[in-house]
Amino acid sequence: MKASVPMLSWVSDGWTEIGPQRSHNEDALLERRDMLLWAVADGMGGHSAGEVASGRIVDQLSACALSERLGQCRLKVEAALHRCHDGLAEYARQNTLGIVGSTAVVLVARGNYCCVLWVGDSRAYRLRNGRLSMLTRDHSHVFELMDQGYITAQQAEHHPQANAVTRAVGGSSPLRVDSLTFEVQPDDRFLLCSDGLSGSVVAGEMKAILASSQDHPGQQLVTKAVQNNTPDNVTAVVITACRQDIATQ
Repeated sequence: MKASVPMLSWVSDGWTEIGPQRSHNEDALLERRDMLLWAVADGMGGHSAGEVASGRIVDQLSACALSERLGQCRLKVEAALHRCHDGLAEYARQNTLGIVGSTAVVLVARGNYCCVLWVGDSRAYRLRNGRLSMLTRDHSHVFELMDQGYITAQQAEHHPQANAVTRAVGGSSPLRVDSLTFEVQPDDRFLLCSDGLSGSVVAGEMKAILASSQDHPGQQLVTKAVQNNTPDNVTAVVITACRQDIATQ
């Protein structure tokens, strides 16, 4: 007797904008559906050459020779981020610059599983069965204060150090990459974004756009952040797991 096994195909939509209050864009995105690899990188504002840092991250990731096994893909993505970390430190030294750094959030998929990796406060969200969840946890000063019970989540949103990250690719500390691996369900929708979006689009707006059947949800999210007068560059990549039923013995 044959049973129907859900297999997944993937579609995505990426978009980035300078934003209404910045003169140039230090964000970068990667949308490689052929590799089942997506990423958002946010060059650290206030530091030199943030666009160099974010650009190097997406270039290194795009050049990865990924395997068919998700665990090996995770290790290769981590290795690429470590190469960027070391290379950006050398770039800063050679050019007599301060920190040249960037946050990063990456999603790689294989079969019915995927892995999210991140450094800093660029985020990954998942919309599943109408519920929006944040998959990542910011490497930031305010999240550390929340973990220690000094401030609430609501206070964190308006904290004066809300943009102060504690980890970055190219930062002064040894690089530590967090990751999360999990099974994907058909119709799961993922959002990778810079803090120019997560800090300007409230959860209800984000959920409504991700749940919509309209085209180009990434562009819609970026447009909403610009309409909300985001103070930063803003970038979104939306990835959807679509069902492909095949018959199996």
